[in-house]
Amino acid sequence: MNSTPSFAINIWKPRVRESNTELPEGFVPLPYTVHIGRGRVCSEATGNRRLKVIVDSFLQDYQKAKTKIEKSVIVSKIVDIVYDACGSAGAFVKYQGGKWLEVGDYAAREKVGSMLRDALSEKYRSSSKAKLARRKQVKKQVYQAAESNVINAILSFKHEEESTASPTFTDKKTAEKAKEPSSKKQGPKSALSSSSSFSWSPTKTHLPTPSGLPVLRPDLKQDKDSTPKPTEFSFLSNTAPISRSIFDDTSYHGPSAAAEFQQQDWHFTL
Repeated sequence: MNSTPSFAINIWKPRVRESNTELPEGFVPLPYTVHIGRGRVCSEATGNRRLKVIVDSFLQDYQKAKTKIEKSVIVSKIVDIVYDACGSAGAFVKYQGGKWLEVGDYAAREKVGSMLRDALSEKYRSSSKAKLARRKQVKKQVYQAAESNVINAILSFKHEEESTASPTFTDKKTAEKAKEPSSKKQGPKSALSSSSSFSWSPTKTHLPTPSGLPVLRPDLKQDKDSTPKPTEFSFLSNTAPISRSIFDDTSYHGPSAAAEFQQQDWHFTL
């Protein structure tokens, strides 16, 4: 394997963050200068777009690599290409506090490695796309859990209101007992006294009139005074006093006696 000393140094270099080097005041980014940072300015810089083209050309080799050393060699190759294109200074820079700073080799390798993983986001969980997808999924789960908690709280609050507003079974039973009539709560004597005040009005009944006897009409007119008077009945013919001895008369014979009986005026008092 033919390799330059720079590859060996970059592979086995300890992962220690290096301090940034301040560039001269009149520094101007070169066409291959890579901007470290986030945002549209960094992503649309000329050096960053060219770096993406270089990274895409190494994707197949990076995907076929089985060990971390092989992957690290590919990252070192890409970093050296940028260094060689920019010259002595200004390969990987960032703008901070109104000044241009050149980052160390550790930050440069992290930048290249993240671009490789992002291009293969379906394979690597450490890619920014995969992290963003997981973050969205976690936010969605948190939102759903919070929504369900709010719904459960509202339902429990409504249930408490309904339970306090509507009486319980024991309360309903007590109210029904209070509404029961007083006759059930009183004793037998009070029940009898209450039943004695019950008024009953008789109904008029018409008894059948026997055949051969005159039809009697009751006179229901009474005086205004409270003293009761006997009820008077009258025949259809003229009234006349009658006594029971007439009905008991055994000398009645034939229709002539009946005719004489009807010609008389009858009036009787019960």
